[in-house]
Amino acid sequence: AAAPPLAAPAVVPKAPPAPPQGGPPLGPPPGGSAPAHPPGATQAPPQGAQAAAPPVPGGSVAPPGGAEDEAEVVAIAPKARPVRETPPPKQWRCKAGKTIFQEDESSFDIFILEEGKVEIIVAEERVAVVSTPGVVLGEIGALLKRPRSAAVKALTPCTFTVYQDFESLMQHDPDKLLEVARTLATRLADTNDKIQKVFGILYQAKVKDEVVDNVALALQGKKPKPNQKDKGFWAKLGF
Repeated sequence: AAAPPLAAPAVVPKAPPAPPQGGPPLGPPPGGSAPAHPPGATQAPPQGAQAAAPPVPGGSVAPPGGAEDEAEVVAIAPKARPVRETPPPKQWRCKAGKTIFQEDESSFDIFILEEGKVEIIVAEERVAVVSTPGVVLGEIGALLKRPRSAAVKALTPCTFTVYQDFESLMQHDPDKLLEVARTLATRLADTNDKIQKVFGILYQAKVKDEVVDNVALALQGKKPKPNQKDKGFWAKLGF
């Protein structure tokens, strides 16, 4: 008779290893999947990713790349400057023919033309007529604290807003500073254009190169080198 078939050996499941005393249980919880990162474990950064910078004392984060010696950027408050109290501006009206200020006069008031028409005079010659409201007059003397470079005379009854000096303008009406900057830039551009025209006239008139060169030196603030015949002319101009 044939021998009866042998029964398959029973498989006994292995008991999970005992957790460390006082530690969390190992393996997945009953009925659930294992947590991606067990409590207390440190998560490894993905491949190719940079690890987070370690915290530094004071709550800030250390600079990346381990540059722990980099200086911390701190905003610096502007240094306070003592403010000199100046009187507020005043309204001033004058009649036609009144001289507002003279050439070479040592005064530092700034005049804002509100109404009327004035003429600008240099060396007793009229160089401009101004009637635009808001035009600033006397700003060069006030800025540089030097005698007036021109005279201003009223052609009609005029009204001005007058500031004691440039600091008064800054303190009481800082919006006017942009107008002052525009005025100075416009005058500089106009002066450059006039200089170019003067040189064009000199060349067209076939003036001697020596004269043109001396004019260029004078404009650069250098002393011209005239011949004996022209020395008296340049001496009258202060060279």
